[in-house]
Amino acid sequence: MFTGVQWPLLLLSLCLSPSPARAGGPCRSMHLVAEVAAGGQVVRGRLSCALSPQQPGDSAPRRLQVHAMPRALQHLQGSDELRLQRWYPHAFGPAQMEMFVDGRALCAPGAWQEVEVPPGASEVSLDFVTHVPPRVELLGRHPGALALLGGWHPRFAHPDAPYDAPAKLTYALHLAEAATGFVGRQAFASSGPITLRGSLDADELPAYLARPGGLEVLPAAAGSRLLLPQLMPRRVKDALRGPSGSTLLPLLP
Repeated sequence: MFTGVQWPLLLLSLCLSPSPARAGGPCRSMHLVAEVAAGGQVVRGRLSCALSPQQPGDSAPRRLQVHAMPRALQHLQGSDELRLQRWYPHAFGPAQMEMFVDGRALCAPGAWQEVEVPPGASEVSLDFVTHVPPRVELLGRHPGALALLGGWHPRFAHPDAPYDAPAKLTYALHLAEAATGFVGRQAFASSGPITLRGSLDADELPAYLARPGGLEVLPAAAGSRLLLPQLMPRRVKDALRGPSGSTLLPLLP
């Protein structure tokens, strides 16, 4: 059985495990531009999807599914007292994600939203605003840190294949204040605002931002070394160092 501490770590390893790219995904590539506001409570950005070609002769509009995970964290549905204390040690605060296509809000009930793309379109873009809750988990404001390890930006998908990964995700993530941590495979320590740019093969961009401090080199699986913030909780570091740790994180040879 998994203990109260182990369950979040199991979810962490599953979320950060690299997704195998499969043919037929809705996006040939994605480009993410976002900014983390001071304090880490709000993240604003735009996610653009370069669409895969339509089949020859197919003139029907395409329908894409978009997943907004924070919308599933607006209420304490079925949460018992133990979960409440573990995930919200101070007080419950709801998450939220607002999404817009060409200025039109996507506001259907639930975390999954549908976007209709006109025939012949080569790209679709989503503007989003994510409100990060005070939550000790994959998405949340921890004491002295901000976890953006999953679900903080929208994710495009086909209705019949919701976990297909794009060929490549390029990104530019701007931080409004000094921090130490990692964005994708990049570990960093900044003394002021900074923009991190890069690319990786994944459908989400993992990031962990802590108060300014040092970076720590720790041994990881397969003889590699993992570069992580010194202020990251030890139990999270240990989970990332294990065999299920993600190759999407900053590894040294």
